[in-house]
Amino acid sequence: MILYKYLRPARVDVLKHRRIRFTQPGDFNDPFEFRPKIRELASDAKLQEDVEEHFEQLIDDQLAKYGAITQVLPQADLKRLLAKQKPLLPALFRLLEPAAIQKLSPLIDGFFNQNVGVLC
Repeated sequence: MILYKYLRPARVDVLKHRRIRFTQPGDFNDPFEFRPKIRELASDAKLQEDVEEHFEQLIDDQLAKYGAITQVLPQADLKRLLAKQKPLLPALFRLLEPAAIQKLSPLIDGFFNQNVGVLC
């Protein structure tokens, strides 16, 4: 890999002694410089696609986990009842999304600060 770094001629010692620094984003003068602005976690189309792809398995997993409810209502009736709620899932996700973004942002910052170095 070839890297380019501008240095004044007087600072050629940095190259001679292999002292190039890759700076973690948290050490920048402007802490927001490397922080991405997350507006949404997924597009509406992706949400709908994921609901369609995973809904049945999610219902089966949850019914297996909380099987006691099937003693009150037959599993087929529960599945029909839950299937009627399926169109509401993307809107529910959008309601929960701001809290998820708020929790996710510090995790992303931590990941960048531990795993990314920027040559500037």
